[in-house]
Amino acid sequence: MEKYMEKFELIGNVSSFKKRENEVIFNTSNKIIKIIILSEKIFRIRLNESQESSLEFPPDYSWSIIDQKWDKVDFNTKEDENKIEISTKELIITIEKTPFRLIVSDKENIIWEDAEPAGIGWAENGGKKIYFKKLPRNEHFFGFGEKTGKLDKRGYHYIMKTSESVGYQGKTDPLYQAHPFFIGINRGKSYGIFFDNTWKTFFDMGKKFQDNYFFGAENGELDFYFMYGPSMKEVVSNYTKLIGRILLPPIWSLGFSQCRWGYKNQEILKNITDKLRAHNIPADTVVLDIDYMEGYRVFTWDDKRFPDENFLINLHKNKGFNFIAITDPGVKIDDEYFMYQEGIKNKYFVKKENGEYWKGYVWPGAVHFPDFTKEEVRTWWGDKLNKILDRGISGIWNDMNEPSYNIQPYFHWVKTKNLIFYDHGLNTPFNKNRNVYGLLMARATHEGLLKHQPNKRPWILTRSGFCGIHRYAAVWTGDNTSSWRHLALSIPMLLNMGLSSIPFCGADIGGFGMWFTAPRKLFMKLSRDLITRWHQLGAFYPYARNHSVKASKPQEPWQFGDEVENIIKKYLKLRYRWMPYFYNLFVECSKNGLPPMRPLILEFPDDETCYKMDHQFMWGDSILIAPVVKKKQKIKEVYLPEGEWVNYWTNEKYKGKKFIEIKVDLEDIPIFIKSGAIIACQPDMEYFGEKAINPLIIEIYPVSNGESRFILQEDDGESLQYQKGDYCLTEFILNSNKTQIEFQIHDREGKFKPDRGDIKLIFKSVNKPKHVELNEKAIKESNKVELNKWYYDNTMKNLTI
Repeated sequence: MEKYMEKFELIGNVSSFKKRENEVIFNTSNKIIKIIILSEKIFRIRLNESQESSLEFPPDYSWSIIDQKWDKVDFNTKEDENKIEISTKELIITIEKTPFRLIVSDKENIIWEDAEPAGIGWAENGGKKIYFKKLPRNEHFFGFGEKTGKLDKRGYHYIMKTSESVGYQGKTDPLYQAHPFFIGINRGKSYGIFFDNTWKTFFDMGKKFQDNYFFGAENGELDFYFMYGPSMKEVVSNYTKLIGRILLPPIWSLGFSQCRWGYKNQEILKNITDKLRAHNIPADTVVLDIDYMEGYRVFTWDDKRFPDENFLINLHKNKGFNFIAITDPGVKIDDEYFMYQEGIKNKYFVKKENGEYWKGYVWPGAVHFPDFTKEEVRTWWGDKLNKILDRGISGIWNDMNEPSYNIQPYFHWVKTKNLIFYDHGLNTPFNKNRNVYGLLMARATHEGLLKHQPNKRPWILTRSGFCGIHRYAAVWTGDNTSSWRHLALSIPMLLNMGLSSIPFCGADIGGFGMWFTAPRKLFMKLSRDLITRWHQLGAFYPYARNHSVKASKPQEPWQFGDEVENIIKKYLKLRYRWMPYFYNLFVECSKNGLPPMRPLILEFPDDETCYKMDHQFMWGDSILIAPVVKKKQKIKEVYLPEGEWVNYWTNEKYKGKKFIEIKVDLEDIPIFIKSGAIIACQPDMEYFGEKAINPLIIEIYPVSNGESRFILQEDDGESLQYQKGDYCLTEFILNSNKTQIEFQIHDREGKFKPDRGDIKLIFKSVNKPKHVELNEKAIKESNKVELNKWYYDNTMKNLTI
């Protein structure tokens, strides 16, 4: 460690400090550093890039941060011979003077501590910045966005540089997304770090040194935010307060999506939609890959392949499908093409230092790339969306936006070192802007959708992104492969993405399957076991899409025989049954940032066994999913955290904080419900809006002794009227003990009126009651489910009212 630190100039001794409003500014022997107190639990650190001894810092531009104005925070400073102390109600920030060394504590323990002798350093030329920290023995790390590897990131080294990563594997890094954010947890206490730097950044979380970790950037400012929990949930909430929270997605986007590169004309698309409905496979969306365009020119249609302008509109009306269309940023160099003409005329494309336009090579051939750092370019791009929206497209899929600039590397050499981006008028290089290219393309698309359809919830899927991408788009994990390794890999990837404020995420079910990593897909079907297990898991991805490359064998659910198709339908039907509960996880996320798909550690932070649960997860706080991720696995070991748990399939009860073994055949994966859960459900349906949710079904899992609550939000599921208060809330309260179960349904509150009249209550895994009252009046038992009577299933021990 000492030899490594010798490569850098360190911050030096503190010579003086000054308190100014919510800032404390330190003069050191080498740099000026500023600590900005944003709340009792959040502060920011900036290192002045100027070589001059100035208290003024450069302009504060950020593509990620939305909350720049904070309420005044009361904090105190005091100084003695050796240190300066800044204290809020929650934190004590100690600055040792000789040299500048930062230690963050709560009222009991040290939470975050600089390495010795100092933490902050930089290379001699002033470009590379680095921050060295102490690494306690019991500290673990999570987050970092889209990264391969295990759930716990201690011992990993990661680079944040958006990169096309076709056929990536378990150690591939970097990938498509760049998220310089992580959460540290030590004995149940958590903090978060967001490094707001768009250059290539790096994070070594104990791989190089046993007792220290470090992070830094190849260039740019050392500018980061510290967020204290102490719970992990509070860290996620504080982070999303900084960078924003999601808009509620349209409910149809939470359904199943069928996609394949190769749905190239109306006939094929009609055949796919016909089969989805004929086979009664729940599905809401079908996705159009690049084949729908004329010569792969963005914002065009191939009228030979899609001659009927109303084709998609009619499929939506008649069969309930929503359609997603892909867009790529590369604009074909073609004098007859309107996008090229307008881009050249208005100087919308990225240029080189010599004034020439940058040229890349992607699907259309030679292309130029829009400079999305310009507001007028984002507006121009968004305005063009009507050319595909008018044909019946409901959402946009942004691809190739890392940006991918050369898919023909053996024929062309594309340089990026001499490029200039507008970037707030700063005219900065490619390496400063590549990480936010996908973010800004998504922003342009998002703003365009809102402009064309101002009361409709915009929906976008993106491959690349940076911190804040969730405000505009869902994310999938790119071009994965059809393998058991990738099936298992997807779980910790998506869990850490959720912790990194990418809540609406998924992986291609079945695997996209590129030829050089999965050649078997070219010649034979994906195995029955793998596609089944992947659909069982994918039914609980926030974004559930079956997708494959056109050179591979088809992998739609009906391609594998009746047994596999029926299992796939079983799990898709379960996803749709639980849709009201699932949608309300997004409602919760829109308010506090918590992801729908959660690592066990998020719900059970004091249980260190949960730190290592790579292949189990929670759906909200009530449903535990334990997918089968190994070939020919017959026994699944499941860890149940503290509490009472009910096997969803058998209603058998278990006490938690232990491992159990469950026999698994191809049909099932273990699913457990935490006692006390209240799960809102809907009747069977194949797509959003097929019929009214009548009755609303409430599955209730009484705990032995205790109370639980659930608030159900209902709205129209498609518009932005909920932002104006057009929704309703219904609170459900469960009280139970050894002798009695009481369940309360409070009156609906709010303007929205759901189209339903009945509610069906199903009390799961309970003993047969001696007496049942409804609104304090006794009701009769029936031998079937009947209105205002009760029915008891002796086999499953379920009580239905």
